[in-house]
Parts: sequence; C-alpha cells; structure tokens
Amino acid sequence: MEELPDDVLLEVMSYLGVPDLLACRLVCKRIGELALHPHVWRRQTVDCDKSSYGRVLRFAPCLGTLIIDFPCRDKELQLYSATRCAVSSLSLHVGRNAPRDRLLHAAMIIRNQEALGRLRELTVKFHPDRKEGDAYFTLLWTAAYTSGLEALTVNILDEAGAVRPAPHLRPQPPCASVKVFQSHLRPELIPFCEFVMAAHAPTIEAVNFYYELFPFGSQTVAPTLSSPTKLASLLAGMPNLRSLLGCPLIAGLEAVAACESLREVCLLVGPKGQPAVPAAAEFLHRTKQLRAVSLKYYVEGGGDVVGDDLVLALVSSGPSSVESLEVQGYGYCYPDMPVRQMLPLSRALPLMPALKKLTVGMTSREVLLAITPETNPALRTLELYHGELKDPRCAHHCLHSDLVVTVLSKNPSLELKVRLAYFCKLCDWCKKGCHREVWGNKVRKAGEWTTIPRLVD
Repeated sequence: MEELPDDVLLEVMSYLGVPDLLACRLVCKRIGELALHPHVWRRQTVDCDKSSYGRVLRFAPCLGTLIIDFPCRDKELQLYSATRCAVSSLSLHVGRNAPRDRLLHAAMIIRNQEALGRLRELTVKFHPDRKEGDAYFTLLWTAAYTSGLEALTVNILDEAGAVRPAPHLRPQPPCASVKVFQSHLRPELIPFCEFVMAAHAPTIEAVNFYYELFPFGSQTVAPTLSSPTKLASLLAGMPNLRSLLGCPLIAGLEAVAACESLREVCLLVGPKGQPAVPAAAEFLHRTKQLRAVSLKYYVEGGGDVVGDDLVLALVSSGPSSVESLEVQGYGYCYPDMPVRQMLPLSRALPLMPALKKLTVGMTSREVLLAITPETNPALRTLELYHGELKDPRCAHHCLHSDLVVTVLSKNPSLELKVRLAYFCKLCDWCKKGCHREVWGNKVRKAGEWTTIPRLVD
C-alpha cells in the first residue's frame, strides 16, 4: 500500500462508507490526510438521523447528499447552519408543528450551503402551519431565490394557505440554472411556481407538478385552477423543456405545443377540468414531437368523466409518432363500471404505428382486440391492471383467459404484463394446481409487473 500513489488510494477510498472513512483518520498520518480529501467524500450520503452526523459535518470537507429532519435540537441547528462541509444535494423535511425559529434555521441552512458554492440540488418538504405562516413563506422563498441550483423540489404535504407574492429578498431573481423543477401545483402555490419558472425558463428541461391522483389525505382529486395563471405561457417560453409531468388541464395549454424539445407529457384530468379540455385537446393535436404521453383521470364517486376522448387528439391529423402511451383511471367505484376512455383508445390504436409500450389501468375487450401486428408493428409491451379479464385475482387466472390467449396469439412479438401475484388460493385455476412450473420459485415483490407467458399446446 505504501507504494501506491495518492490518486489510486483516493479512488479506492471513495468506495468506502462513512464509518470506514471516519476510522481512516486513525490508521496512519498519510491515510488520515487522504481521508480529508474532497474526492472521497463528494458522493457520500449522510442522514442526520444517524448518530455519526456530528463528526461527519465537522470532519468531511464535502458531501454528495445531506438529509435533515426537523424539528431538531439547538446544538444540531447551530452545526447545520454553520458547517463548512459543502454538499451538492440538500434535503430538508420539516415536520408538523415545527416552531418558528426552526423554520428560520432551515432557511439559514439553505443560505449557508448556497454560500459554500457546491449546492446543486435542493429538496424541501414541509407541513405548513397557518400559525407560523410567515416563517414558512420565508423558507419557501429562500428556496426560490437560491442561486446555482440545477434541481429544485418543493413538496408541501398539507394545505398551505395563501402564499404571499415573492418578497424582494434580493435585488433580483437568481440567474437561470435550474434544469429540473418539481412542486405541488396547489392554487395557493401559483405565485411561487410562476416565480421559479420565470426565473429559470431558459434552462428548465423538466417540470413535474408532483401531484398524486390517489384519494389519500387532502389530495383527493387532480388540482383545479379556477383563476387564470401564467403557467401555460411560461411553459411555452421554455426553449429546452423536454418533460412535463403531473400537469392539470390549464387554460392556454395549447401554447405549450410550441416547445419543439418537448418529448414527454403527463396530463391530469380531474372532474372540474371541463373548461380546459379544448385547450388540452388542441395541445395534443399540435404537439407532433411527443414520444411519451400519459393521461390520468380521476372520477369522484363514479361521476362524470371529462376529456374521455383526449387520446383521439393524438391521431386527429393522421398517424401519431407516440412511442409510449398510458391511460389510467382512478376513483372508480366498481370493477365492472364502464370506463369511457377505452372506446376512444381502441379507435386511436390503429393510427399509432410507432407505439412500443401501452399501459392501461382499466382495459376493455375493444382495446385488446384492436392491437394487431399490422396496425401496431412496433408494440412490444402491454401492461394491464385489470378490466374485462373477469376480475382476475392472480396472473395464473389471466394465463387461462381466452381474451389474453387471443391477444398473445395474434401478436407474437408482444409481451403482456399484469400487476398481480403469480397465484392465489381463490380462483378455480389455482385450486386445480396447474402451471406451477411457469413462474417456478420466483418471489414477486409488491408493485412488480408479472409477465404472462404463452401457453404451449
């Protein structure tokens, strides 16, 4: 080891974990000095829930990622806000009922890391408390004004109340640098989102409005923006925008078709989005450069569906160049409830020759039978959740479905996947005990897709 040059030792040490690097201080003088080199720390991750964080922040010159949960003790706050350990990625999670001084300290931590000059990614997650509104807004706008960032994520986990317009924390907004911007698009956060998007429009490549359609907590439906916003015009003015995810139907969306670099889009269609459906349809009609499209619908209590034929806008002027398509529906009350998006999808598929992957949340016989090698020659992956497969409980049940057998026989190059366990104890096929050799002793992890093989006669 004594004959190895420093650069070789540094490369080897860069693969050590944090505890081992701390121990290197005691090996010998040479190793101890190398353990202080930025190269061995620049990709390390430190979660401040761990007991060694204090020594790390006093010892390490830099880190890849630093994760801090609030509230925390005064001694810890002083270390976080004054450390000379420069990080490239900072993640702050402010829990419920965090006192005002802790929120202000969180803002100080961001400013300290900004001053150290390595900060490129910033994530702030918090549960707003209306009683501490000013402090939360200070934290929010500190994140907005942070310079040098390449990725900014703001995840607000509860209703925030009205967010005040951007204060003049500095003489001018930060220079454009952010490439990835993620934020919940609640109506009260529009001023914040518009500020960040305007400041970084020249550099932004990906926008994710970070909204879930699942009916958990306060996030029960796709966001509805009742008042006019500048969001569409700001998106349209981003010359490098390639990905737009989690976007509700907003007024003026058709203007975003002007983004020639845009390749991926996910639209959220909520029950109150009807006024913006024409704009969304025009956007999909105009945007010929799209390669991946996702349409996610939410229906309240099985009510009316809006924009159910949006998929037809992709093929309204001829064959589409889309290579990946997802159509999902959430909020349906009964498995056998008719899903109105499926019939338009079956009509669109014959005009999608470039399609390579199709994911459908609630499929139908019309959709499955519309898939043929002649109309969809590039299609290689079909992902199904459930639908007209007679309420399958497991992948084994699907294996015996006449509809599945027909689709696989008609499309020899197609791989069919379902989000189901391999076997169950309830269906008639599993009770017979057949096809146990198909998946062998594989263990399926929760959420994984299961591939349905072709049965050999």
